[in-house]
Amino acid sequence: MNAAYRLAAKLFHLLPLPSGKLAESRRGRLAAGKRWVDWARDSRTECPLVWFHAASVGESQVIAPIAARLRERHRSLQTVLTFSSPSMAAWPGPPGVDRIDYAPADLPSAVAAVFNSLRPSIIVVSRGDLWPEMVHGALARHVPVAVVGGAVGRGSNRLRWPVRQLLATVHRHLAFVGARSAEDASRWIRLGARQEVVHVTGDPRNDYILDRVPGKSVPQPLAAWGSAGHVLVAGSTHPQDEELLIDAFAAIASRDKAARLLVVPHEPGPASVRRIVSRARRLRLEAALWNGSPAEIRAPIVVVDQAGLLGDLYAVGALAYVGGGFGTSGVHSLAEPAAWGVPVLAGPGVFQDAAAQPLLESGGVTAISGPDPLPELVEKWTRWLGDPDARSAAGRAARAQIRCGAADESVQALERLLGIVAGKD
Repeated sequence: MNAAYRLAAKLFHLLPLPSGKLAESRRGRLAAGKRWVDWARDSRTECPLVWFHAASVGESQVIAPIAARLRERHRSLQTVLTFSSPSMAAWPGPPGVDRIDYAPADLPSAVAAVFNSLRPSIIVVSRGDLWPEMVHGALARHVPVAVVGGAVGRGSNRLRWPVRQLLATVHRHLAFVGARSAEDASRWIRLGARQEVVHVTGDPRNDYILDRVPGKSVPQPLAAWGSAGHVLVAGSTHPQDEELLIDAFAAIASRDKAARLLVVPHEPGPASVRRIVSRARRLRLEAALWNGSPAEIRAPIVVVDQAGLLGDLYAVGALAYVGGGFGTSGVHSLAEPAAWGVPVLAGPGVFQDAAAQPLLESGGVTAISGPDPLPELVEKWTRWLGDPDARSAAGRAARAQIRCGAADESVQALERLLGIVAGKD
């Protein structure tokens, strides 16, 4: 374990932080260790335990179909899920997991206490949210560490010095990496993962999304509101996305009185709602908040302030916009709207996402990538609303690119590492 990392981690837990997600995460993780020890004392059996870890809600959706399939095949297994983002605290998590809570603070004593109590048989990490002390604790106890839905962005800081060198030991000792794509696989190898443990499985989150599609569980007020117009569902939006969308909708609504805009911010909460509603009102547009009320909705713009609904809400869309493409964190899930057969618009960051390339090539996803994004968005939004046949064809093309099966392949790899056989128990 690199001494510099341990020093940095110790300082991080001592220094004051302004209020916000990072401070909330630190508080949650510092307190979680004792809760895990208490749970293990009361509930831990002698059966093998799979410790899943995911940063946040999207990463947990990678875990969900894998956890469900493992539980179906091996009912005596115990499974737990840890997370690091406060947004997970508002999400119920995948069914069938025995316990969900913050991961312990990435400090030697906190990690050791949880390991000694949980006695995991394997650690399974979604996407790549690898914490050095957690991995070190697993290695010290000969517990294999696997990555599922493994993703490494083209511009990821993990690929740069000194982060790559700092995490080289972590990556070198991984027992399995199920990568989303061939490009992701090559980047995992660049990070130091052994070539023989890196496999292209696809994205298990697609299995989660496709499993949910037949349910169509859109809340009735939003379903009724959407059926009365032509809805663009804007999901996981950031402030830059929202400014662009509201400004574009002002132009769209002046031509199409049936146009609707449903905005689901990446960071739900009062600040996001105020920001969106106030910008709409400055442009003389009516915008309403929806947070679970059964009342009829009349405004042409609706802001959803509830977590965990976005995947279903794309069902009311004539088209979709996925946020994050104008920032540095990357575009969010394109598979969710594509699974509903909805054509997708996204910012230029979509070109950095290897998983997006088949969607772009199929025409199911279109990038807003010119020097002046506002007229470009208005033009493409207008064109798709005015041509239902082209819109349907693009949606079908998007849907055709969503591949399933990664969850099953990941489960088989985990079974091999656990030394168990499907259907044995």
